Amino acid sequence: MKEEKARLRKIIRNKLMEMDRIVYEKRSHLIHNRLYSTDIWHEAEIIGITLSMFPEVDTFAIIEEGWRKGKTIAVPKCVPATRELQFFRIQNLNEVEKGYFGLLEPNEERTEAIEREKIDLLIVPGIVFSTTGYRIGHGGGYYDRYLQNFDQQTVSLVFEEQIVDQLPVEMHDERVEMIVTERDVIDCRNG
Repeated sequence: MKEEKARLRKIIRNKLMEMDRIVYEKRSHLIHNRLYSTDIWHEAEIIGITLSMFPEVDTFAIIEEGWRKGKTIAVPKCVPATRELQFFRIQNLNEVEKGYFGLLEPNEERTEAIEREKIDLLIVPGIVFSTTGYRIGHGGGYYDRYLQNFDQQTVSLVFEEQIVDQLPVEMHDERVEMIVTERDVIDCRNG
């Protein structure tokens, strides 16, 4: 099963890496607008979100829009020793730095921790998705562990080619409730 996940991860990542930057930006913008039209976006006061790296759907515009709308933005920091995520409120991009695996993460000394139960909406990253909400992430299991005790809304922002008909699913895999693509909003709760 791990081999199949690795194979799918590689195929989809390679496909995404071929995307032209202008096309990437246009498609990300379409996904942003679909997200902004959802009730979960309007109702959320505290949003958990990663700082994206190409070819993930751009999240910087979403963060800026969240700040414009008066929302609290919480960004994760990886804790490699425990393989867990901790979220911290950022109020500007000067409060982040390169961290684990070269990811942009909050500087703990300049930000305040946000408890899991206070996050209203968690935007969950990944590489490969099924329409039932299962996902293949980057392979560390950080989000699957975090989602085990997360009871609020979850959504993933996904380019169309990231969706496959079927995914291998393991006991520890956690689903997201909604997937937003450039063409659709998929409710995964009934799958």
